[in-house]
Amino acid sequence: MNYSTAGKTGIQGRQFLVCVTDNLSMASDQTKTIYILSDGDFEFKLISKFSTQLFNEVVTPRINVREISVTSAISLSDFKIEEKALQIETSRDVFVIIIDNYIHTSDSTSTLPIKSTSNSYVISTPRAFSKTTGPQFAIASRRNSTTIKIHFQFDPDLPKKVNGITYQNGSVMHLVLHELETYEIYHRVDMSGTFIESTYPIAVFSGSYCTEIGFKNSTDFGSCSKLVNNFHLLKGWIKCI
Repeated sequence: MNYSTAGKTGIQGRQFLVCVTDNLSMASDQTKTIYILSDGDFEFKLISKFSTQLFNEVVTPRINVREISVTSAISLSDFKIEEKALQIETSRDVFVIIIDNYIHTSDSTSTLPIKSTSNSYVISTPRAFSKTTGPQFAIASRRNSTTIKIHFQFDPDLPKKVNGITYQNGSVMHLVLHELETYEIYHRVDMSGTFIESTYPIAVFSGSYCTEIGFKNSTDFGSCSKLVNNFHLLKGWIKCI
């Protein structure tokens, strides 16, 4: 198989690095679905430090679609370095979509190929509606000894204590991630404008436990979405602007 980097558009490719951000606790036992889509038949492989028992290919009648069911154990935990990234390699240009489905909070994320990852990002997060459904973002590393600096922006400036260290607006968190390791950060406030830099390219995902669009007060009722976004490399966005 030829797994070399290809792709006609920014979201097509043959190599992807993905992770699944955490969901509400009531959805903790729900499986996730990864769809790999192309315009013809293809071969693929999954590279993970997880047990292969966590992944199950669902047989479909379409030769250009692969459906992978993943147990909830792949979901990230806040403020923990975990080996939960998944690398997908294919023999043909594909699209990769992650479905995190639950009755109260559902989401679909179109992921970007590894060729679109970068070592610098400025992220945006949905503004929190309640104290328990705030923004989150996650980082996935492809290479060993990847040093990462996270320059926080909090609005409002509400301090966040992590492992005995208090971070506030303008504070910098230092991390070292190795191959297929992940780290997820959660806060009650908007973290838009946070700048992330790393020694090697990383994948960054941002969203919320439960983003309630259009809600204006605590009496509003309805379902919500995680609104997870896989960020494009910063240089590419600058060129677009």
